[in-house]
Amino acid sequence: MGYSDAKMYEIDTKRNNINTDITLSSDGHIFEIEKTSNFSAMPLSAQAAIKSKYNILNISKIESVQLNYHEVKGTVNGLEVELKVYANGKITLKRDDED
Repeated sequence: MGYSDAKMYEIDTKRNNINTDITLSSDGHIFEIEKTSNFSAMPLSAQAAIKSKYNILNISKIESVQLNYHEVKGTVNGLEVELKVYANGKITLKRDDED
């Protein structure tokens, strides 16, 4: 059974006023974890980007999201590539500035 064929489940929990949603497949693979967060918990660079680009944004909700993906390295026509392959089948090309 491939990931796209797997039955998906979502577990919603709340502890110490923090909501956590975990999405997983019937065979136990975790696809995504979302936790409620706040602005001050975000990295300073993310806070600065929001303040500079969206300074009038009225924030109603912030979630910290962890996605499960695999990094795949290889070559295409002699050029090295690195892909992010997400559990749901989405594929993105990893940028040089990501680590």
